[in-house]
Amino acid sequence: MENVFNNQDKLVHDLKRLFLDPKNFNDFQIEIKNRNDLPSTIFYCHRGILSFRSEYFNALLRSKMKEYQEGKVIFNDISSQTMKNILEYIYTGKIEINEENALETLINSKKLCFEEELIKFISEYIIKLINIDNAVDILHISNQYDFENIYKYCIYFLTSNFQEIMMSNDFYNISETDLQILLENDNLSIRKEIELLHSIIKWAQFHCGFEIGLEHTSEKQSLQIKEKIKNLYSKIRFCDIPKKEFDKIKELNLIPEDISNYITEFHQFAHLPIQHKMNIYHLKEKTKRKKLLILEKRNIFRKSHIVGNNNSINNNKYIQYLKEWINDDNFFNSMELAFSARNDGFTTKSFHEKCDDHGKSLVLIKTTENSIIGGFTSIGFSSDKRNWSTDSESYAYIADEKAFLFTLRNSNKENYCKFSIRKNWIRYAVVYDLNRGPFFGFLGDLSVDETLIRGSTNLGYTYNLPPELKFGKKKQNNDGDEKFTGLVDKFEIEELEVYLLLQTIKEN
Repeated sequence: MENVFNNQDKLVHDLKRLFLDPKNFNDFQIEIKNRNDLPSTIFYCHRGILSFRSEYFNALLRSKMKEYQEGKVIFNDISSQTMKNILEYIYTGKIEINEENALETLINSKKLCFEEELIKFISEYIIKLINIDNAVDILHISNQYDFENIYKYCIYFLTSNFQEIMMSNDFYNISETDLQILLENDNLSIRKEIELLHSIIKWAQFHCGFEIGLEHTSEKQSLQIKEKIKNLYSKIRFCDIPKKEFDKIKELNLIPEDISNYITEFHQFAHLPIQHKMNIYHLKEKTKRKKLLILEKRNIFRKSHIVGNNNSINNNKYIQYLKEWINDDNFFNSMELAFSARNDGFTTKSFHEKCDDHGKSLVLIKTTENSIIGGFTSIGFSSDKRNWSTDSESYAYIADEKAFLFTLRNSNKENYCKFSIRKNWIRYAVVYDLNRGPFFGFLGDLSVDETLIRGSTNLGYTYNLPPELKFGKKKQNNDGDEKFTGLVDKFEIEELEVYLLLQTIKEN
């Protein structure tokens, strides 16, 4: 209203003066017992303001307890600087949060029963600070004081960065309970399961007081290690540990007998002809009933920057559609990330070194416009001329009747669509060109240039348009390309990933 005078800034200023002036008609003291034998710090306050601004002080000052009678309360577990910040908030409604005081301020704001808005504000600030160096410590604190949002984010962060955490000393400070939660997560980001198993054994050695990395253990030490990690073994995916590596661990007598027997049986079945695969199915069902995850694979896309390591509904849908379209469970369940432009470099040399001559290949592309598109070939990017249908000096066409293109997201809109190959154009399914990235189709229905940061589409020549679009219509206004990428023919690439069968990926 025009006739209302507002001088709230002056009110806040005066209330701050009231707090800072020791001769301010105070009627209550807050004493902070400082560490290192330093003198206590006394804050002179006002019962009315404290009780109205904090439920903790309200209950304390209405209770007629010793603090009420003496007009003083003593704190031993809070620094004087943090208490000063908190009291300024009580008097003025303003508080400054930084990296040094955020955790202590959050803990004591909760103890003093401040409003949820402040707790949320500080929590969100702390979440932004979480990194490799502090994640484990913040995990402990958030669990101890029941800061659920921070705890959940720490679990997510550690899951996404577990390979790096596993190589640090902080790994040994993770509690057994938290480690169980991390290990049972299908999205745990690790290079190899055998590396995880070795790290878990080292974690047990540390907590048993043994030398870390001890290779030869006595029978008594082995029993202690097994006992320490008996609840962790069931979370390790032994099915992804090669038999040779498993046998080495088995010889150390560090694996419980029941799990050892299951894995030995699994390896026996895995090398038998296809008709015995049902035995593996029954073995998996048996271990599931016993709540063992030892034969369950982790999320195939846990390392992906495109359909990565979170459990969002959309990401689960992406995986569901890809599995349905590829229609090859053996490939889909065994493939691994072989090439990531972010990790391996945006170069054709790196792409071809990692991806050539490995057979079935799944290509995922995320554009800078937030589209997710790609292609699948059952032949792969083959330099073997026996797979070429035609060739020239610089490139070759590869026939593949099972090849297809797809879109999962069209700009920011979900758009699940598969583009199968046209019957008369099978011989032009894939183009093998050492000077380019992935290339599908005679005239580049989907192609990536030599930089791996630019791509283009020309959908409708080698691969079918969506049923609702006619070829002629597509030629006029690029409806096919727009349905594919959300753009008209050209796009820029944020990430490009290629997935190959596990056993065909070269160790680099």
